[in-house]
Amino acid sequence: MSNPDLKPKKSMNKMYIGIIAVILIVIIVAAATLHAGSSGTPTMSSVAGTYVGPTYNIILYANGTGLFSTYHGTWSILNSTTFEGTYTIVFSPYTSYFTFNNNGFTSDRGTVYVKK
Repeated sequence: MSNPDLKPKKSMNKMYIGIIAVILIVIIVAAATLHAGSSGTPTMSSVAGTYVGPTYNIILYANGTGLFSTYHGTWSILNSTTFEGTYTIVFSPYTSYFTFNNNGFTSDRGTVYVKK
């Protein structure tokens, strides 16, 4: 005769499977959150580079300076979707706002610039 106390109970097995499932879900969600946070937040160095537009190029340097066509200026990240660029044309300062997209950005006037 077998001792009924030595056999695992079915409810305990279901509980262990549930605990393992919850642990796996937590690990997957944490990994996805870390990946999205690291790749979704632009930094000065990740945005810096040359961007090609239909009529002129924009060059952004990691130190916050930039070249908007032939006009020197500065730029800064406002939030995770937008940065602003300020440059001077014949003693008149201009500020433009740019929205990040997959491989570049779009100006507030609708011009698309692609990272070179």
